[in-house]
Amino acid sequence: QLKYLPSERCGDYEFIRRVYLDVLGVLPTIKEVETFVAAAPQTDEVDKRTRLIDEVLERPEYASFWALKWGDLLRLTRIQVGDEGVYKYHRWLRNAFAANMPYDRFVRELLTAGGSTFVNPTANYFRGANGPLGLMESTTQVFLGARLQCAKCHNHPYERWTQANYYGIAAFFNRIQRTKPDKSGNLVVWVARQGELNDPNSGQPAVPWLPMTGPAPIKDGEADRRVVLARWLVGEDNPLFARVEVNRLWAWVWGRGIIEPADDFRASNPPANPELRNWLEAEFRRSGFDRRHILRLILASRTYQRDSLATGENRRDTDSFSHALVRRMTAEQILDAICQVTGVPETYGGLPPGTRATQLPSPEGTPVFLRVFGKPKRETSCRSEEHTLNSSHW
Repeated sequence: QLKYLPSERCGDYEFIRRVYLDVLGVLPTIKEVETFVAAAPQTDEVDKRTRLIDEVLERPEYASFWALKWGDLLRLTRIQVGDEGVYKYHRWLRNAFAANMPYDRFVRELLTAGGSTFVNPTANYFRGANGPLGLMESTTQVFLGARLQCAKCHNHPYERWTQANYYGIAAFFNRIQRTKPDKSGNLVVWVARQGELNDPNSGQPAVPWLPMTGPAPIKDGEADRRVVLARWLVGEDNPLFARVEVNRLWAWVWGRGIIEPADDFRASNPPANPELRNWLEAEFRRSGFDRRHILRLILASRTYQRDSLATGENRRDTDSFSHALVRRMTAEQILDAICQVTGVPETYGGLPPGTRATQLPSPEGTPVFLRVFGKPKRETSCRSEEHTLNSSHW
């Protein structure tokens, strides 16, 4: 039930700009706006807004823009994966979104990757964080929405996580080995057949542990513990897997998660609308973890299509989704918009002419403009919104 009376449906001008920026990362052209606004509300019994949503989700800009978002999450930088590796890893991300790879397969390919990082770009996942502890912290934050850093030295003071839990999850990554990068920047990732991580509190080897499950059911001779972790992570016994991703998708196109921050799932941070979260989670599983399906549902909803102009009744609402939020454009969107409006493209060293800021694979060597307006260095999986412009039309 809404706490506030909802705003009316937004107009066509606002809708097309919002969808383009949220899904493609770019502004629509004047011709695209004029064509959409002039179109009849219904053609062949299909609403024109639904047709627009279907069209943008198939455009190549969608894959590039969402590869950029996941590049932030995975901390994709030249420092971490090398010059050639960053292009191969970014290309894998872009291709995954272009092909609408199911999310469970997407995650399994990341977490169980090995071999040459040039031949198997997903193996670069194990270059983005240092050691088993760094891998555990980034994995749980991105895929479980859990921030376990506080449990490294002691039991979490406010949540259920213990120090034993921290090292128990980290034990899944302890046997991962890497060669040193060669002159080209390539290295090989593999899994040793033995080796344990000691829990500093007990002084004993940490037992691989799964949240909500307990000690991991690892069979004799199953050296690659990551397979066990990935199998549990995407399985039905883990409700957080689908829940975290649908919340992230909602946050990325709405501006605020059903749980906010979007990667901070804990008992003391309840969802604004549990029924909505549960319904999206069920739809995500039913669809076979189809992210486009969830985006299509969100974009076509009355909630997403509400006007950004608040009313006297809902002006103070920040978390009930009664009116669309005035959004901040990212640094890349601002620069691309300036280039589009002026007709003067930006050039990026080593990249083809016409490359947009939203297509850049990593933050190194980018214009100062992008850094000033908030493009992150990707030292963490969070994107700063400082020094960005409010998009009053969005």
